[in-house]
Amino acid sequence: MPAFAADSTLVIDARRLTVMMSQARDIEVALGLSPAADASSVSLGPYDDLVIAVKSYNLLAPVACAARKIDAKLCKGTFQPRWLDGEATGLSDTQLRVLADAAAARLTPLWSALCARAPKPANGEPVCPME
Repeated sequence: MPAFAADSTLVIDARRLTVMMSQARDIEVALGLSPAADASSVSLGPYDDLVIAVKSYNLLAPVACAARKIDAKLCKGTFQPRWLDGEATGLSDTQLRVLADAAAARLTPLWSALCARAPKPANGEPVCPME
């Protein structure tokens, strides 16, 4: 049973991390670091979004680190929080918020660093729009 949240900001924040990692993947493709891949998935709630985002991070970070496209301080190895392979059953919004905040603290710097390195579009649109 997926963990659904009553807190709409939690839903937005968890989904935001998934979008950030999707953008980071697209940037790695644009930089020639990774082949294009279909990473479409079905999201069932904030917990699922967090799992997808963390697993995406664990695929993206090593590529950016190996290519030295981000600061070495961001190359901390695999992010393997205890909850990653767990169950979402029974998690409260407060518990999910703790997970989302911990994930954001680790994932956001990678996303920011890759966004800063991304090729700028000719149309002037932002590379990594989030808001």
